[in-house]
Amino acid sequence: MSATNFCTFIQAALLLGLDAVAAQSETQNPSKSVVGAVGSSVLLPGFSDEDYKNVDHVRWAMSGRQILNYYTVTQIPTFTDLYRNRCTFYSVNGSLLLKNITLKDNGLYMAQVNLNANRSKLIKLNIFEPLSEPLIFSNSSFVDTSIAFVCQVSAGKTSSILWWKDDNVITNGQRYQLAEDNRTMVIYNAIKSDCGVYTCTAENAVSKKNVSHSLAIYGLPPLIHRTMVLSIVALIFATAIIFGIILLCLHKDRKNISIDFHGNALLSLQFAAMISLVILFAAVMFWLLSEGISVITVITLVILCLLLIFNVLSTCSMNDWVMKRFKDILNSTFCRVMLDVVTPMSGIIVMLASIVLLVETMSHADKGCEASPGLHLSISFAVGIPIVVSLSVFVIYVQKYRKQRQNQEATPANPCEEAQGHSETSEAMPLQATASEGDGVNPRNAVNGEESCQN
Repeated sequence: MSATNFCTFIQAALLLGLDAVAAQSETQNPSKSVVGAVGSSVLLPGFSDEDYKNVDHVRWAMSGRQILNYYTVTQIPTFTDLYRNRCTFYSVNGSLLLKNITLKDNGLYMAQVNLNANRSKLIKLNIFEPLSEPLIFSNSSFVDTSIAFVCQVSAGKTSSILWWKDDNVITNGQRYQLAEDNRTMVIYNAIKSDCGVYTCTAENAVSKKNVSHSLAIYGLPPLIHRTMVLSIVALIFATAIIFGIILLCLHKDRKNISIDFHGNALLSLQFAAMISLVILFAAVMFWLLSEGISVITVITLVILCLLLIFNVLSTCSMNDWVMKRFKDILNSTFCRVMLDVVTPMSGIIVMLASIVLLVETMSHADKGCEASPGLHLSISFAVGIPIVVSLSVFVIYVQKYRKQRQNQEATPANPCEEAQGHSETSEAMPLQATASEGDGVNPRNAVNGEESCQN
């Protein structure tokens, strides 16, 4: 074996031994830790002046994988293909500059002088991805609800997250609850004083980002808001019912309105009354769930149930498919009087109860730091318009009724005309009171009377 081959063999053996030492050194504590950001450059420090003497050879490796060899004879560093265009070696102290680093460059680096294990150093390179701008998401903004804030970072791994309210750090307590990683912060039973600016600070070793969110708490909790919406719908139905009944009462000329149309109109009003009662029942239930059980709430629910039952019975009394015996009971004098007034009574009670609920919902608006958008305007229109329309129709009805009475008083009394007028007035009533044998009125006698008047 020649001297050249022998030297080459010894050098290869030493390199293999150094790779083994580097592999074993991964389990050792590095002498220095360096932090770098993805896409940036990082400098791996070299040796001190004392250790960097009589240097013939410098070698850098990463987890046993060779990066470069530098010989003072040539003074030219030799890089492997993987690091050729992204590294700079400084022969002054043996430091190494890594450019455009990625997460794959994270690991343990070893530098050696003259292949001497005693003149080596181990460096741990920790690479982090810079954080993106965080975003804050919330699930609610109403009073008396639990408001959860989530600080979300789409890129990068956070090492710590802090929450601030008006420049004060938020910690776990009765008002606030932080998740284990602080990514989520919950405000229990939000009140007016919880309004303010909340800031999430996300941080890792290479970046720090802040994002702020202004919390405006509105006065209406979800259940109260549903109560308001349902009350407005019930109020609209109740106004339509009362308006429809008054319109039927204003029809004096029965020649222009058929009995079938009159009956269908009554059925429509009864169905509208049932719908309004069901909607108002749901509104009261939402109010009960929000404010708790009270005597007035229970009484209101009972009254609504009774009115709904009477409306169903009133509808049954006007249909032919109901059993004859049951229909006879419903057509008794007492039942007919009760069923005749149940529809207008339902409309009036639904209107009054809806207005009371809407007024009560306005008292919750002051619990938050912000009024619900358009709350007062919506409630004012919902309460004001039905009242104005109902009063207007009522005034028109009173005026027409007075005019009719004045005309009757000015006309000479005639028994036949009075009987005919009484018949037309009975037909014009928007209720189920029609002549039958059970009412003590003999249709035959009524016909004979009319014939006598005609004669």
